[in-house]
Amino acid sequence: PPSGMAVILDREDVNAEMTDPTQWRDYEKSTDADLSTLSTSFAQMPSPSRVCSRAALQKPPCHDSSHGGRSNTSEVANNPSDTTSTNNVPRTSDKEGLAYKACTGLLQERVLDELSLLTKTWKGSIVLPCVPMTSLEGVEKAKEEPVEIDICDYLDGQKTQYSRLNFSPREYPPPADLRLAFKTSKKNHTNTTWDDLKTYIVKQSYETRSPVVCSSSSAGGGGKKFVCQTLNDTNKKNKGRKREDEDFRETHLVNDGERGERENGRSLPRRTSGQDISDGKCGLLFTVKCDEIGYHITLFRSAGTCMHSHHIKYNYSDVSLPLRLLEENEVKELKNVHDTQAGEGLCKAYLFAKTGQLVPRGKIAYLFGSKATGDADFASDIDKLLSYLEDEKDIVHAVFWDMASRGNDGCRLVSKCKCVEDEDPIVTDLTADRSMKKVVAMVREDRKERNIGSNQNLFLSVMWGEKENLRYFKMYPETVFVDVTSHSNNKKYHLLTFSCKSGTNKQVLFLKAWIPNQRRFSFRWVFKYGMESLGLHHYFKYTELIMKDGDPQQHNEIQNFMVEYLTNAFDGACGWHLVRQGCLRDCPGKNAAGKENAEKWEQFLTHVKNWLYSWMRPGYCETEDEYKISKKLLFRYISSQSALQAAGGQQQLLDTVKQWVQNKVIVSENHFLFYLRKHKRAFHTYCSNGHEGTNFGMKNHTIPMKATGTMTKNAKALTMQASLKAAEMNANAYRNVIKPNKKWSKLPTAPYVTPFAEGLVHAVMDRQDLYSVRRVGEREFEIKCSICVEPFIADHSVSEDKCPIPRFYRIRRVVVDDDGVCRCSCCYFEQVGIPCPHMAKVFDTVQPQWDGFLHTDVSVRWWSQYNYSAYQFPGHGNLTQLFHDLRHNDVKGPKLHLDLL
Repeated sequence: PPSGMAVILDREDVNAEMTDPTQWRDYEKSTDADLSTLSTSFAQMPSPSRVCSRAALQKPPCHDSSHGGRSNTSEVANNPSDTTSTNNVPRTSDKEGLAYKACTGLLQERVLDELSLLTKTWKGSIVLPCVPMTSLEGVEKAKEEPVEIDICDYLDGQKTQYSRLNFSPREYPPPADLRLAFKTSKKNHTNTTWDDLKTYIVKQSYETRSPVVCSSSSAGGGGKKFVCQTLNDTNKKNKGRKREDEDFRETHLVNDGERGERENGRSLPRRTSGQDISDGKCGLLFTVKCDEIGYHITLFRSAGTCMHSHHIKYNYSDVSLPLRLLEENEVKELKNVHDTQAGEGLCKAYLFAKTGQLVPRGKIAYLFGSKATGDADFASDIDKLLSYLEDEKDIVHAVFWDMASRGNDGCRLVSKCKCVEDEDPIVTDLTADRSMKKVVAMVREDRKERNIGSNQNLFLSVMWGEKENLRYFKMYPETVFVDVTSHSNNKKYHLLTFSCKSGTNKQVLFLKAWIPNQRRFSFRWVFKYGMESLGLHHYFKYTELIMKDGDPQQHNEIQNFMVEYLTNAFDGACGWHLVRQGCLRDCPGKNAAGKENAEKWEQFLTHVKNWLYSWMRPGYCETEDEYKISKKLLFRYISSQSALQAAGGQQQLLDTVKQWVQNKVIVSENHFLFYLRKHKRAFHTYCSNGHEGTNFGMKNHTIPMKATGTMTKNAKALTMQASLKAAEMNANAYRNVIKPNKKWSKLPTAPYVTPFAEGLVHAVMDRQDLYSVRRVGEREFEIKCSICVEPFIADHSVSEDKCPIPRFYRIRRVVVDDDGVCRCSCCYFEQVGIPCPHMAKVFDTVQPQWDGFLHTDVSVRWWSQYNYSAYQFPGHGNLTQLFHDLRHNDVKGPKLHLDLL
C-alpha cells in the first residue's frame, strides 16, 4: 500500500480469532477511531490518491488466496472536507479523472483475477454401482453385488491396488462376440447392452454434477472414452464456409426479435456462442472396456483423470438435459402431454417440474417432429388438416373445393363429406346449382387475383364435429347459438361455431367450420350443403330458437336456411350486442355531460339499457300492448326533466340516445322481443353470452387456439378441447345416474332428474306460497300473486325505486284438459319444460296430500337417464330409438291425477 495507508482485516479473518461478540464490538470501535485518525492524514495526500482511496472504500474488499485471505485493497475514510457522495459521479478534474480510471482498471483486473480462480481445476464426482477388482481377481469377484462408489476416487492412480471397476455382468452382460461390444443397436439391432450402459453412465454423471459424454473415437487398446461434456473436442463444428456478419440477424435495443429478420419474413440465424477449447480442454477422462468378465472402467497404469479444468463448476439446473437420457416411459408420458396440443411450452414445464432441469422447446419440437421420425414433410397445412380429419374415426367432416377438371370443362365446385352413418366419402357437384352462381364468379375472381391455375384445386371451406358432441346436439336441439370469431389461425380463415345447451345447462360446441371470409357465399355452403351432407338437417327441424349476433351476411343465409329446415325456429338476435355494444358505439360517453354530471349520465344510460333488456326478459312485457306501453314510457323517460339534468342540460345528448334506440334497437324488435317467443322452448335466452364464453375459452384454454397457429394445429386443439368437455360431461352424467340421491331435496323428482333441473323444480315449489288460487270453472283456475308485482324470476339488475321500468299486475289462468294435462297462461312449461308455480299452487290446493311433481311431469330432456343414455354410440339396444320417440312426443304439461268433475 502507499505510504500512510493501512490494510484493514476482513471480518471473516477477525472472526477466526475473536469468538466473543464483545471482542468484535471493541474491534469495530477501535477501527472507527483509526479511520477517524487517518482521515486527517489522507486529506493532505495528492488528489489522485485521495480519489483512489475513496473509490476503494466504496467497493467491498476482494479476497486473494495469495495474500493469505487478506485484502490488498486499502480502505480509508472519506475526506471530511469532500462533499462528494458515494452515489454521485466523481468530479471531472484532470487529476481525479486519471485516478478514477486507474482505480476502475485496478478493479477490473481484480475481477478478472477472481474469475480466473473459478476455472482452476476441481475434482469431479460420478457415482456408479461397480465392483472394484484387482488384476488377480476374476469372474467370481465380478459376480458380487455391486455397490455405489464415486469412480473419481479411483481414477488417476488414487488406489493403485485396483485395476478395474466392474459393472454387474447380470445387468450388463458382455456379448459373445466381443467385437460387437461397442456397436450401437441402431447399426445391428441386436446389442442394446452398450446403449443402456452408456445412457446410464451419462445420466448418473448429470445427477452428480460432473456431466460426461461418450467420445466418438475409440480408446487405445479398444473401448470407449468418456470425456467432460462441458468442454471437449468431440463435437467439432462444420469446417465449411464461415458465416459472414451479414448472414446473421441484426441486433436492436427495441423489438430485437421482430426487426432482425429478412425482408421476406423468415428469421435469420441468431448470434449465439459455442465452446472454445483454444486455451485447453477439460481433463476429466475415463475409459470403459469390455472382456470376458464384463464391461468395466479400466484403472490400469493409473488410467483416467478425475479433475475438471478450464471451465467453471457445473450447476445441475443451468444445463439443459439431453432428451436421449429420458427413460422410455418418460418419453411416452412426454408424448402424451405433447399430443394434447398444449405445445412444447407445457412439455418444457412438465420436464422442469419432474427433473428440475430445463429442456429447450426446440429439442422437444425436434423429438416429436417429422425430421426425428424420418417422415417427409412436404404437405401443405390444408393437406395435413384434411388428412387428420380423414384419419380420426370419431370426427365427421365436409369439405368445399373448387376442383380442377380433367377435361376442358374448367373448375367445378365440389362438396365432399364423411357422414355420420356412412364412413365412405360422398362427393356432390354443386356447379350446376343456381344458388352457387355468385360463388362460381367469386372463386374465378379469387383465382385470378392469387394467380392460381385451372389445373390446381382451390380449398374453400371445411366443417367438422366430434360424434360425441353431435350426440348432445341431437339430444338438445331446442336452442342453437351461431357465431364467427377471427384471429383463429395464421391463414386468416374465420372460425364459424355452433353450440347448444345441455340438460345440465352446459354450453356444448358441436360443430366448427373454417370459412375464408364472412361474405354470403361462405355461409351459403355451410347452411345449405354442409349441414345436409352431415345429416344434421333432420334435427334442426326441432330447433325452436337460433341465436346469433348482428352480422347481416350471416343473418341473411340463416334466414334462407330457416325457410327450408328451421321451420319451427325463432330467429333471435343477441340482446347484448344490440344494447350494450351498441350503446358503447353510438351513445355519448361517460364524460359527455361534463365531469360534474358523469355519474348521473352513466346511471341514466344504465336505466335505458335495463329498460331495453326488460323487453327481452320474462316478467315484464308479455303481450304486444304491454310492449307498446313500455316503449312509450321509455321515450317519455328519455325526454323527462330528470334525464335532461343528467345530461347537464345538453338536449343533443338525449336526442342521440333517442335516435340510437329508434334506429339501431327497435328496428330489430322482431328478433328479440320476449312476447314473440314466449311459446318457444328457448329457456329465457335473450343473448349469446354463453356462446361468446366458449369462443373466449378457445383462446384461453389450457390447450389454447392461437392466432399464430396453423389451421391443423388449431383444429387439433379445438378437437381436444371438445373431447375433454364431452368426457367431463359424460362423467357427470354417469355420476348422476349411479348416485341419484340428492340429500338436499325430498321432492319426488329428485332421484330422476339432473341436479340443475331439480334446482329449478325446487325454486318453483318455494314460490307457490306467494299465490292464492280461485276455481272459476270445472277445469279452470285463476291464480293471483299476493304482492303487487309477480316475482316470476329474480332480477337483481333492476332497482325499481330508481328506474321506473313498468311491471304489470296479472292474473294467471291454469286450464286442465280432458286427459288431466295442465296448461298455464304464463307459458313457463313451454319455455323451460318444467311446471310453473301457478300449476304447483293448483295441485297443492286440489290435492292436500300432494308432495310435488313427478319426473313424468317434467320434460324428458331433464331426466338423468336421458342425459346419459340417449343417442349413445353404438347405442344401448332399442333405448336410443325409444328416447328418440319420447323426445318427439314429449309431455305438454304436468298431469293432474284427479277427477275434477
